Amino acid sequence: MNTLFDDPGVARKDAGMAKATEGREAILEEARAVAMALATAHGEVTIDDVQAELARRGYQGNPLGNAAGSVFSKCFVKTGRYRKSNRPAMHAHENPVWRMK
Repeated sequence: MNTLFDDPGVARKDAGMAKATEGREAILEEARAVAMALATAHGEVTIDDVQAELARRGYQGNPLGNAAGSVFSKCFVKTGRYRKSNRPAMHAHENPVWRMK
């Protein structure tokens, strides 16, 4: 039963994020740890920073897939700034810059 405060959009977002992370829980947790370490060291982080570190660790391609959208969902807030992606597959997408809460 829905209440006045239920938001069907949020429910769909949560369901989609859960589906995207199925089977990728281990790499997602590693990516979150990488994001926290980078943010601690540099004050802020983007998904490109995380992907670059995962590549240095031997991961190829895009190991996170659509789960990349969940990397910053727990302990981070957007700074309001964006950086153009340096990964060719991202077609110069403007990535949010994140900092830890």
